[in-house]
Amino acid sequence: DGKEAMLRQKDYETATLSEIKALLKKHEAFESDLAAHQDRVEQIAAIAQELNELDYYDSPSVNARCQKICDQWDNLGALTQKRREALERTEKLLETIDQLYLEYAKRAAPFNNWMEGAMEDLQDTFIVHTIEEIQGLTTAHEQFKATLPDADKERLAILGIHNEVSKIVQTYHVNMAGTNPYTTITPQEINGKWDHLSHLRQYEKSIVNYKPKIDQLEGDHQLIQEALIFDNKHTNYTMEHIRVGWEQLLTTIARTINEVENQILTRDAKGISQEQMNEFRASFNHFDRDHSGTLGP
Repeated sequence: DGKEAMLRQKDYETATLSEIKALLKKHEAFESDLAAHQDRVEQIAAIAQELNELDYYDSPSVNARCQKICDQWDNLGALTQKRREALERTEKLLETIDQLYLEYAKRAAPFNNWMEGAMEDLQDTFIVHTIEEIQGLTTAHEQFKATLPDADKERLAILGIHNEVSKIVQTYHVNMAGTNPYTTITPQEINGKWDHLSHLRQYEKSIVNYKPKIDQLEGDHQLIQEALIFDNKHTNYTMEHIRVGWEQLLTTIARTINEVENQILTRDAKGISQEQMNEFRASFNHFDRDHSGTLGP
């Protein structure tokens, strides 16, 4: 009875891949031990048959006991086979999931490398003085935007791997014992940060698209200077004031995008939670008394 109860256990349903492999080794040892008793069962059946042939007076009792032993033996064999099949099926499913987890983690790494490159590009400060410089920045920005579709495809591919895991879990009713052992990046984080970055880039685009009006102001300012008009009674804003404000706006949005992307990189690499990031930011802001974005000596 103890053996049957052990074989009916469903401990494999919540086991990890390494635990499943250990259960399989244990089961193989049990099968070897069970096979060693096969001869004894056959001997018991042969003795019962011989007693029947000799017309033993208590043959009915012997036959009943022999039948009970054979039935228990057959039941043990069936339960043993059933447990082996369950263990092997679970092992195969968990190996598939493990490979998907590994693929997910490996593809998330180059995706983060792309994010790091984007972070460096968006961290640049935009200070321009000529039309050629403006055109150069615009070209570079268009080239950067051209990389976004491929990055989005990779993001969707990474999420697709996670969806495949979910599909396996739901289809075969696998009770997952844990999360991806190869990375702490969750699909929710990827989607959330991507949406945030998309919003920031759209905001950046709207700012860059306003550049022609700044150029027009520069042209008007040049004409005013050539006309030797130094006092504009219609406004208190000088061209220098507008230039500084414009550059600060571009720098601020670039810094914000940089911060979001840097959060992704830091959290992915170090496993830092959002709460810890908030604590670090609060501490930094406390000591950054001049709001320069750097800490003094």
